[in-house]
Amino acid sequence: MYDNSLTGNTALIANHSPYLSPQGTFSCLCCYPTLFTFECGSQSLATVDIILLSFFRTFWWIFEKSLALTFLWLTRKIMTLEEVHGQETVVESTDRMQSAGKSLHELLVSAQRQECLTVGVYESAKVMNVDPDSVTFCILAADEYDEGDIALQIHFTLIQAFCCENDIDIVRLNDTEKVAQILGLTDESAEPKDLHCILITNPNEDAWKDPALEKLAIFCEESRKVYDWVPTITLPE
Repeated sequence: MYDNSLTGNTALIANHSPYLSPQGTFSCLCCYPTLFTFECGSQSLATVDIILLSFFRTFWWIFEKSLALTFLWLTRKIMTLEEVHGQETVVESTDRMQSAGKSLHELLVSAQRQECLTVGVYESAKVMNVDPDSVTFCILAADEYDEGDIALQIHFTLIQAFCCENDIDIVRLNDTEKVAQILGLTDESAEPKDLHCILITNPNEDAWKDPALEKLAIFCEESRKVYDWVPTITLPE
């Protein structure tokens, strides 16, 4: 039963909240600018409380589910972005390594043609002692079976230290056979050549303007920024 009068058991709700009169009258302000009063007993009020409690529980359940779904969506979105970024990083790293391998191949061919190549650990050490300023690039090459050669590893350590001290770019290769093929040193009848250390020399600084050397210099600089002091390069097939 609705009572629109402002007398008797009607309660004025100025603060837009429920109000119960001493006579057991439940009043509320709805979306209309009219005061509505419900006459109800204590049992009806308990029912209203149960309905309100059920409503808030349902609302809270929906809120929790929505929050969980939103969190799950954000998690999947972040994982997807990380996967895409990871794939892009792998692609960039692969392209970078392939480009470095191609540049090294071109550099070896060009340096041999211009007679700016020193091959062998002993020969390289002699050049480093006599004229270290002429060395522009250093290549250390070793196969898997060379890892157990302690003497060779000591030579490599000394050469690496020399290059770092004199700001000479240095890289490593894991396939001496490919180096021999590039340099045309695959004749089995000839005396085997020591290909464990190769120097690119430049007696006249103005005479050497090889683009491959410049690309490898950038590659080595980028590697040092991520603390890879002697990066490993794979020559193309």
